[in-house]
Amino acid sequence: MNNRTPFEDKIYQSFALKAINPSFVARLESKLQAYRPETQKSKPKPFTFSLKWSYAFAPLLLLLVFVFAVGPQRVYAQIQKWMGFVPGAGLVTETTSLRILAEPVSQTRDGVTLGVLSGVLSSERTSLEVKVSDAPFSAHFSQNFGKEICHTNPYLLLPDGTKLEYNGAFPAIPANIDSAVYVLPCIDMYIRGALPEDWRIPMHFIAAPEDLHVYPVLVHPKLNVEKSQPAVSKITPTAEKAVPSTLQNDIPIKNIFDILLVIEKPDAWEIGYGFKALHLDLVLDNNEILVKDANGKSIPINHTFPDAQAFHDELQEVTKLLNEEDGYPNPYYSMYKGFSLPKGDYAFPLTFEVKVKNFSWVDVPRDQPLFEFDAGPNPKLGDTWPIHKTLDLNGHKVQVLSAEVHEWGGYCVNFDGGSDIFNVDISLIDYQTNFGAGTSAPFEPPFTFRNCFMISPLPTGKIRVGLRQEPIYLVESFIARGTWSPSESLKP
Repeated sequence: MNNRTPFEDKIYQSFALKAINPSFVARLESKLQAYRPETQKSKPKPFTFSLKWSYAFAPLLLLLVFVFAVGPQRVYAQIQKWMGFVPGAGLVTETTSLRILAEPVSQTRDGVTLGVLSGVLSSERTSLEVKVSDAPFSAHFSQNFGKEICHTNPYLLLPDGTKLEYNGAFPAIPANIDSAVYVLPCIDMYIRGALPEDWRIPMHFIAAPEDLHVYPVLVHPKLNVEKSQPAVSKITPTAEKAVPSTLQNDIPIKNIFDILLVIEKPDAWEIGYGFKALHLDLVLDNNEILVKDANGKSIPINHTFPDAQAFHDELQEVTKLLNEEDGYPNPYYSMYKGFSLPKGDYAFPLTFEVKVKNFSWVDVPRDQPLFEFDAGPNPKLGDTWPIHKTLDLNGHKVQVLSAEVHEWGGYCVNFDGGSDIFNVDISLIDYQTNFGAGTSAPFEPPFTFRNCFMISPLPTGKIRVGLRQEPIYLVESFIARGTWSPSESLKP
């Protein structure tokens, strides 16, 4: 159910967004949740989730991140028993009882098709690949402002009437049950009543084939993996002390690039990393990781690889457990990402470097007028209003360049944040907008960007603009560095 709609395609084409890793979305959400009142001594930053983000990352946000439906101690115990990585199932504790969907199943109703394409059942979870096809765009919520939208999760109905609720994945189905019904109350992000509802698709499960691939796994040593597990090994952490040197343009180097999870496949290592540092608020890197072996040989990497989403889901779980050991509200690993490193004739250890920017929020009030423009009595597509006003946001300055009518109905504002302000998420003071959207600022300054609010019909006359949430500013830039060598114990 994660196909991009024509509406989302328009967004990507119009705003020319850079590719964003799914782990960034998950990390951003978990980081913001960490600043909750019960963990903060000082007053927490108010946060409202702008629909701007859901449109900038709409296809990614439909990929919900798996969270184990058990307590931390039980999850910790499971990690100690990981046997390896199975495509479609993720990290597993054992492989003898793995099952798969016997065959793809689907239903077509009123021209809309819902299909369960594949599935893997382990003792930890039930993972299904589900797809919706031919849903008419006219029923998408973006074409039906003000109407009720479907936000109901699917569930599995077992023969005895038990319901297994969806939470990024489904809980494990008992080994003595070989069938279930996939129930979808309505199709997510479409309006209620416009498409067929109450979908029920029977499924049958069989034993996984004997030649099922199980790949060896390395995890961070802080997880205290039992030595009795031959397929699992420890990773030597990167030194914490910052390197007392600089690169060109006086950018500092910090040894905080730490390898958290590695899955070994025949032709590559899938490597998950995190930035080992406290007090980093909102961290972005430019995805241009430079990898060199001990002889200075450059090694290409891939950010798109088979099972990438399952790998990132498991990496999130590893990172969560590591952070829980250190305690909130200061997670030890400020973010996590992953890539695939092709195998080759390298001299180890390998060195990883990536340019990083640490952002934070400007502490300023929201829902107060920042600026205004006069849209006149009859605003229409193609109209532009110069503003050229410099805003002082608690000592951080950003230029408001102009406003214009957006092609989908609404107004957009163009900003120049210079080398300081990375994003200003705006809203209308006097009107209820439908949702927001905008371009992402370039990784390097000047940070120029455009933010929009969608509303129909277009308001006329003076338009007062305020903040939807606090602006984001650049705290520092640095190079994150780390080293890694594959473990001999990975070899059977």
